[in-house]
Amino acid sequence: MNVIHRISLLLCSLLLSACGAYHMGTPVPALEGKRIYIAPAQNESYIAQAQASVTDNTVKAFLTDGTLSVSGEKDANLFLEIVLKDYDRETLAKRAEDTGLTRNVELHLVAEITLSDSNGNVLLNKVPVEASAQIFSDSGLTQAENAAVPELSRELAERILTQVLGQW
Repeated sequence: MNVIHRISLLLCSLLLSACGAYHMGTPVPALEGKRIYIAPAQNESYIAQAQASVTDNTVKAFLTDGTLSVSGEKDANLFLEIVLKDYDRETLAKRAEDTGLTRNVELHLVAEITLSDSNGNVLLNKVPVEASAQIFSDSGLTQAENAAVPELSRELAERILTQVLGQW
């Protein structure tokens, strides 16, 4: 009985010590003191005037997360470049009265991100990041698309944040 008691005590202590090294969330020591510069997004896609919205939402996402400090180019340890590469519409539903007109459309925006450090090492090289949003074109496709750009930009910014922080 004494041996069984000691073995179970030993197993419990090993189990508890293994859980002590587990960290939830972003590993802070690897990112402590890191500052990121987010360059203005470049637009090589056909989405009009989205680069400012994508840049602003990406900066807001990093500020809200707080893991990395957002700074100017001179003070940064990390540099993020965003290039909007592709913008596409996918018809999900057509109008009952005229099947040539769409009613529900899914918008897809693809960006490539490049992350480098102050030594010139490329940590992420042209990694594609995609976001999508559904719109209803009852009030007109152009108006619905323009109204969806901020939502699409926010989703893309969150996915960029996840991709960058996933490095560590």
